[in-house]
Order: sequence, then structure tokens, then C-alpha cells
Amino acid sequence: MSAEDVDGAGGLEPLPEMQERSRLQAFLHGLPASVLAKKLMQMADSDFQVERELQCWRRASEVTCDPAELVAIADGMLEPGRHYIKLGEGREYVRRGEAVLPLLRQTRARDTQAAVTLGSHALRRAWELMNQADDSGDEFGELCRAIGAEWLACLQAAGPQPGAFGEAYLQLLLEDPVESFDPVAAETAMGEAARQGLRQALQRRWRAAKDALRAEQARWEEARARRKGRYAGLPPRSDINLCELQRMHLEQLERAGNIDGALAVLREDLTTPQGHGAVIGLLGRHGRHCEALLQAEEGCRAFPDDAGLQAALLRGLEGAGRLEEALVLRRQQFERRPEVEAFHALLEAAKAAGHDVAALRDSVLAWLQLHEMATGRYGPNDVTLRAQILCAEERWSEAAQLVQPPASCSLVTLRTIALHLGTEERDTAAALLMRVLDAAMDRATSPYRMELHLVAEIAQRMHAPQRAVWLAHLRKVYAGKRNFLNGLPVG
Repeated sequence: MSAEDVDGAGGLEPLPEMQERSRLQAFLHGLPASVLAKKLMQMADSDFQVERELQCWRRASEVTCDPAELVAIADGMLEPGRHYIKLGEGREYVRRGEAVLPLLRQTRARDTQAAVTLGSHALRRAWELMNQADDSGDEFGELCRAIGAEWLACLQAAGPQPGAFGEAYLQLLLEDPVESFDPVAAETAMGEAARQGLRQALQRRWRAAKDALRAEQARWEEARARRKGRYAGLPPRSDINLCELQRMHLEQLERAGNIDGALAVLREDLTTPQGHGAVIGLLGRHGRHCEALLQAEEGCRAFPDDAGLQAALLRGLEGAGRLEEALVLRRQQFERRPEVEAFHALLEAAKAAGHDVAALRDSVLAWLQLHEMATGRYGPNDVTLRAQILCAEERWSEAAQLVQPPASCSLVTLRTIALHLGTEERDTAAALLMRVLDAAMDRATSPYRMELHLVAEIAQRMHAPQRAVWLAHLRKVYAGKRNFLNGLPVG
């Protein structure tokens, strides 16, 4: 709607609630301060929550830098109450909690270090408040992030912290449920001594959690040995705490440039394909491609059927120029799991290695023909994959000849071939679509939308006399399917 339209319509009228609020605001602005003070005191006398909020407001305006007083004020602003806060009831709590933001700013202006301490406490109280509420609307999450932003500003104003701050900061990170602040900015602001303290604390906690898990695993192995193969319960696994500690530990090591330290952490977990993949990924990110290739080879020896490790090995071989080895691996992959994508990747590898691509294509298709006879998914002499390869190469006529009976093929592939044949091959296309329709009708149910659409596609490819005969045939064969017959073309 243009500005002229709005003016012509007399403007958009505000909602009645907004009108009432504006009138109230104008009324209050016109009252003397003494009248407002008297009214607020009357409200405080009749409502404890109002009195508490006004008291917090007063104490914040008179704030000193006494830590105990600051904590008490913040507690009053972020007190959760006695009951679970249901959805829709949180606005009052959030509004009261927002009063801690100017308190933090006032404290920062007087004593930056006291503000950092107060901000940490306020964050924890906000998290407690959020944990006792339905925060589907993210009101409490927004409050936590607003307090986190103020705490970060306090930390930046305070400047470098002592080494012991690093461990306290780590605990704050571990408790944070909503990413209340930017950790990179916080760690930049805290200074090198605190960062070293953080990394040392992380290493200690990670090591303790890792050793505890290993001890549990050793006890489980002993119990299983005593039971002589009988069920001994599920083996211990990394819990969320250990996973988070390891993630943070690795992140800090990588950020500090200690790649060998990060590798040492990852190499403690090479009992799964994912463990090898993590090492390969870290090496690749830091340009250590030769080592990544060696790790991929080791991983493939341990887990020869893992697709992710196979892909990493191929990338490493091709990146190192070992194209012949890559070609052999591509051929092995295709023969292990024949697919159209693997076929084309094999031909690309042959081209890169300087091989005769056409000769390789013919030999692979010949191998595939023998493979299909032994393992056909859609019946004997299943030519689906060869047909899909021809479709990908847009050799539609060849594909149509390949799928002729007695060959079997997936219905989707048959329909794809038929829809791409030219008008000069419409009889062939119609025959393929009839095969699809016959198979579909075996399990079709009313209202037969897909089947009737197939009928229309087939009818389009027939001359009128042929179409009339065929439709009469359908009416006879499917006489019991009334809704299908009702949807057939007239002639």
C-alpha cells in the first residue's frame, strides 16, 4: 500500500490496546512527581512483587561496589519465584531481570573487575531462571544473551586477567546452556595468562574424564572375560561431558597452533572409522596432506568397507598424483557397489590416468552384464543399472533396446526412457509405459491418479484406432475397478 493510499484511507488506526497505552503514558507524564511517588507506594503496599522491584530499582541507583551488595541486588532482580514459569508468564520475570543490565553498566563505570564478577553471577542466576521456565518463545534466552553481552563488555573493559581466571571461565562455558556470549571475543579480552590457564584446566579435566572412561572400559572387559562370553552389559561410552571437554580441548589446541597436541588427543580414539576421519580432517585443514594420506591408508586397512575413509584415501591419492592407484581403487569401489555415480567417477579416473576411456567403458559394461545376471534386483536378467548408465549418457534408443523383454528393469527407469524417446519411436515408448502400467495396476488402489496419468501418457503415443482398441481392452481387464474405468478417456 502506497503512502497516498494510506493518506486516502485516513491512515491505519492503532489497535485499541495501543491507544489505551499511549493515553496512559501521556497521563502519567503529566502528573507531578509527588503524585506518582504516592501512587507507587500505594501499589507497593498492596503488592509484594511491586515493592521488591521498586526496592531493587532504588538499591541499583545507590549502588556501591561492595560485592555482597551487588550480588544481593542481582539476586533480587533474577529471582525465579516458587513455581514453574509457564509459557506466557515469563514476560514479568524477564522485564524484572532486564534491570540487571543497567546495574552492570553502572558497576563497570566504577569498578570493571567487580563488574566482571557480578556479570558471571548474573549469568548463572539467569540460567537458573531459564531452567525453571517454558522458554519456547526464547524470552529467557534473549535475556541471557543480553546479560552475556554486558558481561563481555565488562571483561573487555577490565583487560587481561590472571591465570586463575581461565579455570573459572571454563566452568562458566560448561554451564552455559544457550551460548550467552562470544567465546572468541571473551578469550581475546582475557589475555594470554588467562588463556593459558583455560587450556591447562581443559587439559586436566579432559585427561581425568578420559582416564575415568578407560578405567570403566577395563572393568567391563574384565567382567566380560569372567563371564566367558556371556552378556556383561553395554560397554562404557563417552558421555556428553567428556565429548564437550574433548571438543573444547581440541579447539583450544588448534587455535593455539598446537596441531601435534591435537593429533595426540585424536589418536587415542582410532578404534572407529570416525576416529581415523577426525585425524585425516585435522591434517588436511593444516596442509599436512602426505600425513593425511598415510592416515587414510591406515584407516582403510583397519576398516576396508568404510565409504568415508575410502573417499579420503581417493582424495589423497589423486592429490598426490598417484593416479594409477586411484584408478584401481575406483574400480574396486565400483565392483563392490555398482552405481551410476561410481561408474562415471571410474571413467574420470581413467581419463586422468591417461587410459583408453572407451575401452574401459566397454569392459566395465561387460563385467556389469555378468554381474546383473547373478544379482538382479528386479528379477532375472535385470539390466537396470546398465539402462541407467545409458540414460545418464542420453543414449535413449540404446537404453530402450536394452530393456526389451525378457530383460527386467525398474519401473522408474522404464518410464524415464519412454518419456525421452522421440516421436519416431512412440510405439516403443508406449510399450514401455504399458509395462509400467501393468505392474502399477497390480497394487493400485482408488482413486488411481498415477495410473490414469500413465494411461494418458500412453494414449498420447497411439493413433486413434489403436487407442480405441487398447482402451476397450483396459475396460475388459479391469472391469472390477469402477473408479479406474470412470477415469479412462472416452476413446
